[in-house]
Amino acid sequence: MLWTSIATGKRPYKHGVHGFSEPDPVTGGIRPVTNLFRKTKAVWNILNENALDTITVGWWPSNPAEPLSRGVMVSNDYQRAKGKDTEKWPLKPDACHPVRLEKHLTGLRFLAAELSE
Repeated sequence: MLWTSIATGKRPYKHGVHGFSEPDPVTGGIRPVTNLFRKTKAVWNILNENALDTITVGWWPSNPAEPLSRGVMVSNDYQRAKGKDTEKWPLKPDACHPVRLEKHLTGLRFLAAELSE
């Protein structure tokens, strides 16, 4: 709720995000929160509509990455690793916009275990 309130300037009852999880309309279960339930514009949407470029990286929750005519969005799902092999670590669909950046951004990720002191 908090991150969406910061991004929109609105309280949860206005922006529509009420916690860390949300109903999954596909499976009928629960999934981690996405931006799909957000009912109001975020600051990057407002700036984009006013012909200003924006770069939003890892904002929670920003998945799926929103298409912006002026700017870049890398969602909070960009860094989510599946397994321990970075060679077999595909970028999740809709993790970044524009799509032309996917190949470059995929090569920039690393696992926490790869960091040294």
